[in-house]
Amino acid sequence: MLDKRKTNLYSVAIHLAHRRDLDTKVDKAVAAAIEAASRHGRQGILVSRQDHRTLTVELSDTVPYGQIKEVDLRWQHM
Repeated sequence: MLDKRKTNLYSVAIHLAHRRDLDTKVDKAVAAAIEAASRHGRQGILVSRQDHRTLTVELSDTVPYGQIKEVDLRWQHM
């Protein structure tokens, strides 16, 4: 049986070469995540900052549908 809590219907890693690329790349990934979320209607969007050059945008059961949550994990790795 498929555990829906662990099913990730959309996930993308964003690797930044320059800070100026941040907004454009994140906006594009979030727009795609919104489209994916609207097809399934059960997960919200989680944007996680992994380090200074890496972010992930994914659908998550921990975020209510229709919402976007941002978390900064950079300081948790220290």
